[in-house]
Amino acid sequence: MKISKSKNRKILIIGSDGYIGSALSIYLKNKNFKVTTLDTGYFRDGTLIKNFKANLDIDVRNLKKTIVKKFEAVIFLAASQNDPSDSINSWKFYEISKKYTIKIAKICKQNNIKFIFPSSCSVYGYGKKVFNEKSITNPLTNYSKNKLKIEKALAKLSGKDFSPIALRFSTVFGYSSRIRLDLVINMLCMHAITKKKIILNSNGLAWRPHISIDDVCLAFYLCLISNINNGKLNIFNIGHNKNNLQIIKIAKIIKNLTKAKIYFKLDEKKDFIYDRNIKNGADKRSYKVDFSKFKKEFPEFKQKNNLKFEIKNLISRLRKYKLTNKILNNFKFYRLQKMEYLLKNKKINKNLFWS
Repeated sequence: MKISKSKNRKILIIGSDGYIGSALSIYLKNKNFKVTTLDTGYFRDGTLIKNFKANLDIDVRNLKKTIVKKFEAVIFLAASQNDPSDSINSWKFYEISKKYTIKIAKICKQNNIKFIFPSSCSVYGYGKKVFNEKSITNPLTNYSKNKLKIEKALAKLSGKDFSPIALRFSTVFGYSSRIRLDLVINMLCMHAITKKKIILNSNGLAWRPHISIDDVCLAFYLCLISNINNGKLNIFNIGHNKNNLQIIKIAKIIKNLTKAKIYFKLDEKKDFIYDRNIKNGADKRSYKVDFSKFKKEFPEFKQKNNLKFEIKNLISRLRKYKLTNKILNNFKFYRLQKMEYLLKNKKINKNLFWS
């Protein structure tokens, strides 16, 4: 890996006030980066503790070229997560996301700015083989289809002096001050702590790769200090091979750590936290992923602790708060439910601008 010799280290994080952005901003500041944060504030109130607010409190669609030009690199975390309800046309929901992502990428290309985009391993969809970056993709949800469309647009945009990076992350878990409870390990740990029950929405047989939020931050950091300039889109799967596990295995790890019991609550469509992509108790999103490419390019990317240790650490940190069912069922900690609330109550309009 070639290391950038730049001393500028001025970084713009777009979408800084969410789950990953809150943790990443602190992580990079501790690495002596000059971090500027930008967020429109959809998920700013989903916090367990008093938290910072983005330096730039604006919608990315209103972000001016003159501001972007000041930075050496842009990490583009602003995105639509989970598939929306009937409150808004699904295609339009994601087309908005694609449009503003490419808008900023074009500005970065024009000004020789590094552009890092968080994609998802969910683009692989379903399969019994182990997927790598050259595998055929098969996204099953509008969320993952949108990630792939943005990747393809970035590939067309790449060229001389513009080598964007797309990081296909495993399913993230771990502590952040703005925690998400719609991510499987986070949710199951909260169930175990507050209910003494680990409630599965599916039969638990689906395979998924998992990654701690600390390793997500490390992956971004390594990409920032690298000197990748090959004139093409660089796609990397981000995770650890040992963390390819079935959901039921994850549940059993949490059970052993908390003494909570596992319950199967299949097809409860009226349940607040029910995953709408699960049909008749089966989750069709099931995939195992190979992460060798990134580790070959970045040998520093090593798993410091095994998955069980990292889950134990998450449980320990969560237990420091007075966690209740009220928090577990608070829509502020769920991306889809929060967006539905904002739309239903006309806090934002159907173009996703604040009213």
